[in-house]
Order: sequence, then structure tokens, then C-alpha cells
Amino acid sequence: MIGADHNPAQDVKIDAFKDPATGNFAIVAINRSENDQKVTFQLNQFPNGINELVPYRTSGNENLKKLEAVEVVGNAVTVELKGSSVTTYVPKSSELPDLDIPKDVFSTYEAEENDGQSADFAVSRNDEGKSFITNVQNGDYVKYGNVNFADGTANGLTVNGVLVKKGVLAMNAHVASLAGGTIEVRLDDPVNGKAVGTMTVPPLNDPDNWITVSTMIDTNPADGANGIHDMYLVFKGGANGQPLFNADGFSFGDSLYVDRSRLKTEYDFEDGTKQGWFGRSSANVLTVTQEQAQSGLYSLKTTNRTSAWHGPIVDVTEKIVKGTTYEISGYVRLTDIPATPSSIKMTLEIVANGTTTFKNIAVQSVSDTNWYQLKAIYNLTSDVSALKLYVESSNRTESYYIDNIVINPLSNNAKLSGLELSAGTLSPNFSASITGYNATVSVESITVTPVTAESHATVTVNGAAVSSGQASQPVQLVEGENIITVLVTAQDGTTKTYTLHVTRDINPPVTTAALMPAQPDGLNGWYVQPVTVTLNATDDLSAVTSTVYSLDGGTTWQAYAGPVTLNQDSNYTFSYRSTDHAGNEEIAKSIGFNLDTTAPTVTVSGLMDDTYSTSMDITPNITLNDSLSGVDSGKTTVTLNGDAILQGEKIPLYTLPLGSHRFVVTATDMAGNTVIKTVAFNTATNIKSLQELVTRFANAGWIDNAGIANSLQVKLEANNLSDFISEIQAQSGKLISNQAANYLIRDAQYLITQQ
Repeated sequence: MIGADHNPAQDVKIDAFKDPATGNFAIVAINRSENDQKVTFQLNQFPNGINELVPYRTSGNENLKKLEAVEVVGNAVTVELKGSSVTTYVPKSSELPDLDIPKDVFSTYEAEENDGQSADFAVSRNDEGKSFITNVQNGDYVKYGNVNFADGTANGLTVNGVLVKKGVLAMNAHVASLAGGTIEVRLDDPVNGKAVGTMTVPPLNDPDNWITVSTMIDTNPADGANGIHDMYLVFKGGANGQPLFNADGFSFGDSLYVDRSRLKTEYDFEDGTKQGWFGRSSANVLTVTQEQAQSGLYSLKTTNRTSAWHGPIVDVTEKIVKGTTYEISGYVRLTDIPATPSSIKMTLEIVANGTTTFKNIAVQSVSDTNWYQLKAIYNLTSDVSALKLYVESSNRTESYYIDNIVINPLSNNAKLSGLELSAGTLSPNFSASITGYNATVSVESITVTPVTAESHATVTVNGAAVSSGQASQPVQLVEGENIITVLVTAQDGTTKTYTLHVTRDINPPVTTAALMPAQPDGLNGWYVQPVTVTLNATDDLSAVTSTVYSLDGGTTWQAYAGPVTLNQDSNYTFSYRSTDHAGNEEIAKSIGFNLDTTAPTVTVSGLMDDTYSTSMDITPNITLNDSLSGVDSGKTTVTLNGDAILQGEKIPLYTLPLGSHRFVVTATDMAGNTVIKTVAFNTATNIKSLQELVTRFANAGWIDNAGIANSLQVKLEANNLSDFISEIQAQSGKLISNQAANYLIRDAQYLITQQ
């Protein structure tokens, strides 16, 4: 490691690394501030002969973006660091160190954008367009290669020149729990690698409820998350094949994740301090006293009041979160019996958009010296810059005590975590986010056992209260459909209704469905040709009177008159049922299949059907889209003149022969539909192009003499191509690299043939 100023400015951290074998080095500058900063840092043991450094910057919207070179003066480098960025500097005269560019602990790691995984996870999107991986199972993992944990410090901040929270690192995972499980953070190997942290995902069985789980990371220098490692996130739990949870992404911080909206705040003064309370007037005197206490030993006494608005106040800006419903309560007691009844108020002082308003949330008339409770329900509905809670009295001079002030967030969780019937099976299987179910039984009555996801929630079955986890009173069933309503009420009054459709029936018709083709004729379970559905209904006792089918989940039904052919691309759910003469209606069944007959679309940017100068570079970028089955990225190929190239690869056009070229992209979707996109372009040269190549090769060191480069430019300016070629041939392999000579001679000879 090269010696360096590790903290040349506030919120800036510098590290420098050198490969002793090759002399290659890299300098990493981290700017934790949101503001741009111009800093100068000194380097010791700096390699000789380095005049310029090339920066590569990563920020919120950049990924190793190459910037203009910066000059090295002596052992000092002055740079402009963008706010909230990580910039890596390497010498201009050498390649990057022989390492993949490392990620860092300031990055967000998307679950679907990993460097390797154990299984082909399905990727879904939520209503906001956020993508995540699904069907995570026991033993699966995702890999992120070359993660730079550095010294295991999450914030890089200094206080009085000393790094704070050194070696303190936490990791968060954003997940939606199904069966639940754990996420192991392992280094360098998914099985035998050191486990440096474990996150526990509770079993919530609720794919719509995204939660954050976290763990502290072992950062010890010996074998912990210190320096550069491959990071594996290994998913454990449940039976093999059982989905554990969906995963959105992962991030680092310097502490375990805390949901502030669920934090309860209590002011009981039992530590003998005012716990942040102060007087609204500088004349007010606040004293923690044992004279009176609603519980415990202490309360807070307010004296020396001269106005009704005088009293104790506390800042609760960080205690109350917008959108959360709170119960705010507390106790008050007068020091003396008042001459006239006092009106004691609990009030919020709200500062928003530069304006201060006051909201009285609780009031109590007091005429003696007993303890009285003030209680209110409050929900902050808009952003504020400050929020304070205070207690005041209408009698402007009286003194009083306050005690046990509590700000308690009320749960809005009105979901069930379990739902069972004493007979029959719920369809679909229970999930907290699914509110409608069907069941078929032959018994005359059933009981319903609901389990609330949150202990303060209450539940009723058909209007009758039921304790969570206990069976309801028997619900009598009539033959046919019975509707049972399960109503859950959260602590804050939020409600959620689960509806059970229970059918009591005997021997309904039986309908079967057959697809043609019987098996998907595409890949990954997809059909790529029209599918025909044939239904067959039988009844043991009475004839079948009607058979119907639905393509919209049962919203509308159509009479079945014969085989149905479906030829529009879609994810089909084909529902069907039959009815007999007795009126017994078969419970609807469904068969699902996916039809995708359309190939992906390919868009190429950065390259057109055009003619380009050989002095130019092109970087063709491709965008693939398939709105149904999705693009099978593993089958995407990109070729140039028949040779495979990387997507997004920069192509110096002087490396291509003069003339026509073909850039071809082949893309396949998950169903197996394939498309080929071809861009035909030409490369040509002229005197200006040759001049630009001479300059480029001189800058790259391929022409290692400024005089030679200048001489060549003079000959080109005079259009003296023969002498230009002769001089190159004379210096080829000497002051001009063979590679550069070949390209320049080729283009010059071509121009001679065009004269």
C-alpha cells in the first residue's frame, strides 16, 4: 500500500494500493459529502515518472465513468470530487491493475443484477416497476464479485481528524417474506466461505409486504469482511423446493435497520433528568422531583408560570413519523387546588413551510389535586420541519406535575397470518395478501380459526368476536354457496376483510380439460403456436346441462360449444365448470398456459447504416425487449463481421479493414422466438482522418517522437502521401510501432489509389 493522506478534507477518505510485482497502482477517493469538494492530497512512495492520472468515477448515476486526466505535480494531486461518489485514479501510461473493478460498501446491490447465481431465479416487477427475484429456495445463492470492504467501515467520516465507527458495518436486505428463512453473508465461497453475518427473515407468508432485515458484519482484519472479497448471499430455510421469500436488493450501513415508525417513546423521568423537556418561557422553572409521581419515584414539576401558554415542552420531530397513527398520552396533577377549574391541554407546535401552527390534541378539566390522564390519537399527514409537544394550563400562574408521557405508534396491520377451516381446503392456499377463498365441503357446519398477524388486532367471523388462534362458533351451512366474512381490525382502526365462499354440495359433474399440443412447443414451458382447449364433462347421476369457461378469472363466462382455439399472446388462465340437472354446480377449475408467438425487439444505438472515419471509435449499444416471456439474455449474441464481440464494447474503427462491415445481434426470448438485427456500415479514410490517427497514435505512445509526428502531419497537410508512407516505413518498428505503421500505411495507400 502506498502511503497517503487518508483524510485530506472533511467527509473525504483516500486509499492507495500498489502491486509490487508490476508497479501498477490505484488510488481510491471517497467523498461522503453531498457537495462537490476540491482537495489536494499528498502521496508518499509515489512511483517515479508519473505525470498524469486517469479518473474513473462511480456515483448515483455513473458506473466507472472515465474522466479527463489530472496532472501530478511533485507528489501532490489536486482533484475535484463529485458529491456522494467514489473515484479511482490510475496512471495514464499503464493499464488498470489486473483485477475486476471492485464494488464497494456504498453501493446498492440489486438482487437480479448479480455476478452469478445458483439457480435461474424468476424476475418480477411490482406496481411501481421495481424488479426483484422470486422463488428463492433453500441452498440458493447470489454472488457479487470483487466487493471492496476496505477496512470494514461503512461511513468513512472523521471527527476531529479521527475516523468514527471504524470497522463498523451492517448489511440490510429488502425482502418480502413467504415461508421465511435466513440470509447468510459468506466470503469467497457459498459453502465453505467464512460466514460474516446472518439476516433472519420472519415467516410472514405475505408477498406484498416488503420489509428490511439486517445484520452486523464481522469485519475483523484476520478473516472477516476486510479488503476485497467475492460476497455470497446464501438463502437457507424451509423444505427443499419451498419458496422462502422474494428479494429486491441489499445495502450496507453502520447500524442495524430500525423502523422509526414503530418506535415507542416514553418520558417517565425515572433517570432523574428532564429527558429533553424545557420551559416554553425562559422564566419557567422545570424540576425533576420526588414530591409526586403517577408511578415510580419521579415526575416533572413546572413552576414560575405567568401566562397560559407557559409550560413544559419537548421536541418530538424525530419521534413521530408521517403516516403513522400514534396514541399520545400522559398524566398531569396540579400542585394546589385551583380557585376555579383549570383546563389542562396537550398541544402540538407544528412548523411547516416556515409557518408555525398549534394543534390541541387533548384537554382535561381539573379542579383538584388528583392525577388526570390526557390521551389523544394523532396522525401526521404532511411533512414538517419541526414538531414539539407541550402541556399548558388555562390558569396562567398555577404549577403542576407531568408524568408518564407516552408516544405509542398504533399498528395498522389488519392482516391475518393464518386461516383454517375445520373441514375442506382453502383455494387458493392461504396468503395474507389474498382476501378471497373458495372451499367445498359436505358437512352441515364448520368452524373458522383466524390468526392475526399482529397481537393488538381484533377479529370477527360473521360479526361474532373470535380470539386470535381460536376456533369460531360453528357456522351452519346451507346446500350450495355459503359466504363467511372474516373482519380484522388493526390497533389504529384499519380494517381488512377476508371472504370465504364455502359450497356444500354432493356429487357435482366432473369436467376435464385437454390442450393441443399437449405439451408446450416452445422453451421454458411456453407455447409458440396457437393452443386449442377441449373440455369433457361427465356426471355419475344426472346429465350435464351446461359447461362454461372463462378467460378473465371468472368475471365473465361463455357457453362451451366446442374446442376453443387461443392465438393471442398472453398468460392464460382458462377456467371451466359444469352444472347438472339437479343444480349441482362444479367448483370452477382452471388450467394455465403461456403463449408467446412474437420474437423480441432489438434496438441498436451508437451505430447506424452509415460511413465512418477510421479515426473514430464506435460503441454500439443494444436494447432488447420482450413484453411477455422476457429476453433470454444467455442466448443473445453480438458479432462484427462474423466475430463475436461484447455488448457495449468500444470499437476503434482503425482496427477494421476499410470498406463494408456487418454488425449482427441475435436475440431469443424465453419462449424460443428468435430475431436477427443487422446494421451494415462502412469505414473510410481521408487526409483529416490520417491526421487524427497520427495525433492519436502519438498520444498513445505508438509514435514515440514528437518530431516524427510533426513531420508526418506536415506531409499530410501538403497531401504528400508518398513521402508520408516512406517516412513511416523508415521508422516502423523504431520510433513508430509496427501496429501504428500498418494502419497509417494502409489508409495512405488507399487514398493514393483514389487520386
